[in-house]
Amino acid sequence: MYVHTIYIYIYIYIYKQIAGTIIASDDRSNYKKDGRHWLVFDKVINLSVGGGGIIDGNGNTWWENSCKINKKKPCKGAPTALTFYKCKNLVVKDLRIQNAQQMHVSFQSCTYVEASNLVVHSPEKSPNTDGIHITGTQNIQLTNTTIATGTCILNLLIAHKHACTRVLLETDYLYIYIYINLIMWA
Repeated sequence: MYVHTIYIYIYIYIYKQIAGTIIASDDRSNYKKDGRHWLVFDKVINLSVGGGGIIDGNGNTWWENSCKINKKKPCKGAPTALTFYKCKNLVVKDLRIQNAQQMHVSFQSCTYVEASNLVVHSPEKSPNTDGIHITGTQNIQLTNTTIATGTCILNLLIAHKHACTRVLLETDYLYIYIYINLIMWA
């Protein structure tokens, strides 16, 4: 009898429904362990997040203590409200992400991403509240999304080894298809 290596592949589809409102703590000490992230999906395959709910970063405390508002305060980073890190086959839809501490949504090193029907919002005077941050992500489609934030609406990093490839942005007023050759720097 010969024994060979047996590979078993299990495909699990995970759906996270957000139907109500998730509100971040306004106590900055709760972020001592990880001061750069609030909600993180790390290395999840076949994930869908949606449901029509609201993710509220409760950013007022962070904005009040920002060096961009009060020049006497030291400049410190703040958490990203919603981070997807190294996720594959990801669907994010029908969500409102508002009042982020700093960045609202970040897609980092993900592959095959569909993001649609998102509303990303914070007050115009909220400092450094980027809308959507995309870095090192391949094959992403961003459609029917409204972004109105205090600073950058969309960050698409195209540098060094964190370059994005095959990015499709589509709304009623904007249709952009970007194909970027990945260049590795020595």
